[in-house]
Order: sequence, then C-alpha cells, then structure tokens
Amino acid sequence: MNSFALQVLALLFCLVSSASAEEPLRVGVIASLSGFAAQYGQAVVDGATLATNRLHEKGVAIELIVEDDGSDMKQTVTAYHRLKSKGKIKAIIGGSWWLQAIVPLAEKDRVVLLSCETVYNDQTIDSRFSFLLQGYLSPWVLKFEPLLQKAKLRKGLMLRSTSGFGITLGNAFRQLFSKEGREYLGELVYTDLDIQDARALVLKIKQLQPDVVYIDGHPGSLATVLQRMRELRLNSLYLLSNAIAKQMKMQAIEDARDFPNLYFSDRTAASEVFTKEFIQAFHKPPRLNADLGALAVELLSRVANSQDIAHELSSQRFLFGDTEVAFDAKNVWRGPEIQINRLLDMKSPARAGDGVVQAGDN
Repeated sequence: MNSFALQVLALLFCLVSSASAEEPLRVGVIASLSGFAAQYGQAVVDGATLATNRLHEKGVAIELIVEDDGSDMKQTVTAYHRLKSKGKIKAIIGGSWWLQAIVPLAEKDRVVLLSCETVYNDQTIDSRFSFLLQGYLSPWVLKFEPLLQKAKLRKGLMLRSTSGFGITLGNAFRQLFSKEGREYLGELVYTDLDIQDARALVLKIKQLQPDVVYIDGHPGSLATVLQRMRELRLNSLYLLSNAIAKQMKMQAIEDARDFPNLYFSDRTAASEVFTKEFIQAFHKPPRLNADLGALAVELLSRVANSQDIAHELSSQRFLFGDTEVAFDAKNVWRGPEIQINRLLDMKSPARAGDGVVQAGDN
C-alpha cells in the first residue's frame, strides 16, 4: 500500500473517531406525562431537561429519549420495550411510580435504571442495575417521634392502601406505637378510596378514638378523608401524612385550614444550587422531584464513558451542586434531610418539591 493510500485511511480513521467521540449519550426517560400522576413525571422531565441543557453548554452531549407510560404499570413495560427498540440506550431515568415493574427486564438486559420516584419499601426489588434517588420510606414516618412525645400522643391508628408503599408506612407506624406507654390500635386498609369507603373508615376512626391517625394515599384521597372527618367534627384530631398533604394544598384540592393538627413529612431540596438554576431558567420554583431528574442526568454524564456504569455509580462519590451523593449497599441514596411540617404553617413555594414549608411547633 502506497503512502497516499495510508494517508487516506488515516484521515478516514480520524473522521470516524471524531464522529464517535461527538456521539451523544443516549438516555431513556420513562415518565408519567399523562394520567393522574402526570405532574410527577413532568417534574422529573423538567429537571432532566434543565440538566441536559446545562451540560450541552459545557460541551457534554446527551440525548434524552422520553416515553410516556400514561400512569399505568403495563404501559411502563411497553415504554421500556419501545426504548430498547431504539438502540444504544445505556440507562433509563424513571419519572414513574411503576419503574419497579421493569427492574427484572433491565437486569437481564444490563440496562441501568435511575428512579426518581421509587422510595425503598417492603416490596422493592433489589438489583445491581437499579438505583433509587428517593431514599428509604420508613424515616418519613419515624421522624414523627419528637412530635408524638411533645404532644403526648399515646394511641395511634393507621389508615393505608394495600400497596407495598402502604405496607412499609404501616410497619413504621406500628414501630412507633410499640414503645412502652403507647397503644397501637391497628390499621384500616383500603384498595381504592371513594366517598362511601371514606365515610365508613372515618366512622371506624371515631369509634376507636385514637389520639393520632396516619393517613396514606394520594392528595385526592386525603382530601376525601378530611371532608368526612369535617362532617363528623374530628377536625382537632392529630393527623400525620407525607408530601401528599402538601400537594393537596398546592393543587388547591383541599386547604385544610380547619385542621390545626395536620402534620406531614417532606424532604428538603437535593441541591440549593439546582433550585436557583431552575428558578433562573423557568422563573418558578421546581416541583416535586425535578431536582432528582437533574441529579440522574448529572450522575450519568460522569460515568458515561465507563464499560460498567452500574459499578461506577455504586462505587463512587459525586457532587451535585452543593450536595454529596453516594449510594449504599442496596444502591439507595439516602438523600436530603426529612423534615416534619404543619400544613397550616405552609409558606409560599421556595425550593424543590414545590417549595419549602416551615415547621410548626414540632
């Protein structure tokens, strides 16, 4: 082969190498963008999009390929297969409550999953390729201990759904009331809470006469229970919940201003730096788990060139804005601090998850 031919081959090799180097990291996103959980999926997509744009400005090419699962578990599986058919998907970010449905598939295909909506609970499927950014569920209940002590709440009752999420919340609540001097009155379990079911359950609550009730569900079901409690004049009862209480108020489903003892647990923002960037870009505070969508993109950008992304994610420590991120042995990031807040004291939105709420007397 003469020198000219060698020069042509060398040039072609350089062009191919350059094109490969500039090829973007293809990241799938399965999010609920329609149906009843649409606001949750859209928040994750908003955060992921902002992080992708920021990385583009720094010369890091990432392509987000978004699939809507319609707030339905079967469609989550369908969305996974659609992403797989498009090829070269190294990882999938989850903005869906049903990402656990595809964990076995992703493990078989060696596709990394980064879930922004799954909280580790009693039915979580462990996998080397599945990473949870929401942390563990039990602390969201156990954090109420100081409030129980201060208010001298002795008798507790659990109202929960049949889901693994509800089971985990129930187990943690039972743990709180297994201590000496307290009485666990049991749990009331529902599958799908409608107006009639809520009336029967609230009547049962009134009969049992608890000092405090933990309510699991979604914003609409919580509002339904409060409506029935109002009818039976149970407004002064101590009520505990999680971030659904905040979402209920933010969505103007139920203001609950006549429930002075309604408290909820919620996490702080994953990064104050992200919060400021989001407000600068969108002129409004980030909602729900938008910060975790951004975190997922940032993490994947750091390990994109690895032959084993799952290993790199599980073995390294990362900095997300002003927050250090590291996964534990179960591939769970314990995440930001969980705080207890009184719904009556909720202030205007100011940080991730629709905004900061100030703690009341807890």
